[in-house]
Amino acid sequence: GYAEGHPPESILMEIKGYKFAQNKTFADCITGVVPSIISIAVAAATGPEDAPTGSIKNTQFLKKLKELLAADAWGHRLVNALIQEGHPEASEELQIIRAVEDAALSNASLYQLFRFILQICYDSELLTEDGILQWVEDSQDDEDDEEENERDTRRKVL
Repeated sequence: GYAEGHPPESILMEIKGYKFAQNKTFADCITGVVPSIISIAVAAATGPEDAPTGSIKNTQFLKKLKELLAADAWGHRLVNALIQEGHPEASEELQIIRAVEDAALSNASLYQLFRFILQICYDSELLTEDGILQWVEDSQDDEDDEEENERDTRRKVL
């Protein structure tokens, strides 16, 4: 939709149609939209000479992402509408962070920019400090659960 110049409201109508047809939540929709916005910024920051290596120009990427997520910009209007439709809750914010995290883990160039991507989302008011702190807390709980499962497995083996 972005490349063809479609307004975010048109894209939102399509997303809502798919959402209801697939019986998904708005948080699920955010999981698909955020990586797409990131990939638009990646495409803008990747020249033909970068294609074989998959590297991106960090400054160009961050500039494009900031443009897309600036207040009243294309990406911001789309993500913000999904947050508002989902009745702003921590789950939507956590989905934004998890979607950014997944994108960063799948691309080494994005991995080193993870903090900056979150900062752009925060500056664009798509994330709050509470949402980020909740994600940190959840991540620590997940790590604790993994460690406990490893200990249980070791005990069973021994």
